[in-house]
Amino acid sequence: ILIDGTELGDLLPMIDVDYDVGMDSNEMYDENIAPEIKNDIIQDLTFVMILKNYRINAFNSENLFGNPACVIPLESWLSDDNLLKIAKINNVSETAFFIKKKSKFHLRWFTPDLEMDLCGHATLATAHVIFNEMNHQGDTITFKSKIGDILEITRNKDIISMNFPTRPPKKIYKKELIEEA
Repeated sequence: ILIDGTELGDLLPMIDVDYDVGMDSNEMYDENIAPEIKNDIIQDLTFVMILKNYRINAFNSENLFGNPACVIPLESWLSDDNLLKIAKINNVSETAFFIKKKSKFHLRWFTPDLEMDLCGHATLATAHVIFNEMNHQGDTITFKSKIGDILEITRNKDIISMNFPTRPPKKIYKKELIEEA
């Protein structure tokens, strides 16, 4: 990742970000990220860890098309604050973080601004990484979200299918939210 022409790795030698989908880092960095965000990220990231960061274009097999999501496998959870900071650096709609616990993968999704409770394209991107980059044996993956949803993923040759939980609609009677929207 480049920040003002300087490799992020030079600014933060404790983090190694590696994109493995055939694009160089210049193509993935959004040069329009706000300078105050860059400075906050650089000043606040003080942990030591090497992270593998995949940028996947969900719903498309061509670079620069589809719906991009970043996927980061972890050994254990980082703080919510650090997960959010990494999502800000990635600057895509969602960054998915996951850890493996026994036979399940625990999965969380962050936008550059907040944590989401569910995200379809980032889940698909994560399944792609687990199946294709991490050589997962078998044709099923079970994800568990932070709020307890169980997401079943299956692979049939090159097709990945997702079975998401249903959520009944809820009535919201906050007129000010509707007016604001």
